[in-house]
Amino acid sequence: MRTLNILAVVWLSLLLCCCEERGVPESGKVTLQLLFDTAQNAEPTDAVVKVSFMSNDGVVYNYERRIDEPMTFDVASGIYNITARIKYSADNVVHLYSGQLSELILKDGVRESCNVPMNYSKTGQLIISEIYFSGCIGASGTKYFDDQYLILHNNSADTVYLDGVCVAFISPMRASSKSAFVDYYTDRTVAYNFLWSFPGSGTEYPLAPGADVVIAPNCVNHIALGNVASVDLSKEGYWACYDVNANLTKQSPPATPDKKMLSLIWRNGSATACTCSVLDPAFVVFKIKGDVETYINEYSCFNPQQPNSSQLYLGVPYKWVYDAVECFDATNRYKRLSSVVDGGYAFLPNGSGSAMSVHRKVDEQASAEMGFTVYQDSNNSSEDFEVCYPPSLKK
Repeated sequence: MRTLNILAVVWLSLLLCCCEERGVPESGKVTLQLLFDTAQNAEPTDAVVKVSFMSNDGVVYNYERRIDEPMTFDVASGIYNITARIKYSADNVVHLYSGQLSELILKDGVRESCNVPMNYSKTGQLIISEIYFSGCIGASGTKYFDDQYLILHNNSADTVYLDGVCVAFISPMRASSKSAFVDYYTDRTVAYNFLWSFPGSGTEYPLAPGADVVIAPNCVNHIALGNVASVDLSKEGYWACYDVNANLTKQSPPATPDKKMLSLIWRNGSATACTCSVLDPAFVVFKIKGDVETYINEYSCFNPQQPNSSQLYLGVPYKWVYDAVECFDATNRYKRLSSVVDGGYAFLPNGSGSAMSVHRKVDEQASAEMGFTVYQDSNNSSEDFEVCYPPSLKK
């Protein structure tokens, strides 16, 4: 027995020597320096910073640090998208700071030091509370996508007027490849195919505290068409993205003559179908400052990857945005929206035809205090949204 123990000690010593000679792999180390634009807003002095490392392989590391603590992290080697977020309340206003780094390469044993510009924003009154874009299995047994809808919610204690509020899908339609618009235009996002606006001159369309408004390309009863897994979008008060003068080929006319219709104020070239991605769309809600014609002239832009093309796109300034939500069907997707308006993404991995939506989480404490439904709004859809089945309009 003593001989065996001696042999074991010798074997263990040789093994340790071999390990020391080969070197134990280390994680990558990264230090983040948060940069605040103090000319616009004061630097937060007593707040918690939430930091997320999202790898291209789908691995996510989450950390929390006080703002006065060192921002140094040990993370396994890989390629990461990094987000940093701060949220705090003061003077009855929720203040948000967010920043992001894209495709940072971390290697074993290598120390990286990166600056992260932090963008400031405040939570808005009008938010996107639900997006149903995946479609369902229709009457023919195939996937059915004509029943997409979007719900806006008044998340405040004050009446919101919808007059002039605009809704757009973001370009590119898919997030599976990096967009040229993202790096080229830092002050705006870019609309994909259509820009819709609520009519009215200012106070014609009030939305009460805690109330919702439904928007859909096809405001008809999709269940009555034989699609039992679908939804009824023909109900009173729903708004249709349909323009009888625009020759839109894939829109169903409103179910009744008095159906409310959004105004079509811009479309991309000769586009004839108001559609969004059934896998990973992105949406923005905003209000134009000034008149429509001046806005279109000022913010029309070209695709940076196609400088010789005559195709015009329409930018949406981030400073005008009430709310924006990006949706991913997988973690290895590319951001189209700045962290100024959405530092993450609403995740729906179940694919098209799943009859699922993404729905904003309820802030239970705020709802109890306010007496109506108040949704979580951190300007980070990764934290704010969850999968909803069936969609709320089906329940």
